[in-house]
Amino acid sequence: MDAFKSGQTTFVYVIRGGASTQINVFDLVPGDVVQIKSGEKTPADIRVFKSSGVKVDNSPLNGETKPVSISHEPGEKGLHDAMEAANMMFYSTLIKEVKLH
Repeated sequence: MDAFKSGQTTFVYVIRGGASTQINVFDLVPGDVVQIKSGEKTPADIRVFKSSGVKVDNSPLNGETKPVSISHEPGEKGLHDAMEAANMMFYSTLIKEVKLH
């Protein structure tokens, strides 16, 4: 379990009940709205429903060296396969860029 916890962001901000709250990543539940920041690791597999300029490093998953842009739309392949969805971020991938408005 220690290996699992090492290198992982310990706390994350989520929207629950309309308010931003900091929680331990192990307390994440389906339906939590996770707020992400550049330089952090993705705390869980996350489906993105609102994004602007989000890029992640998926190299630990697929060896791709260029950051991947994340959309709020699943894309054609993503409708049938979550692994191919353009709106998925996966556990432990590095968040390279987030543009905030």
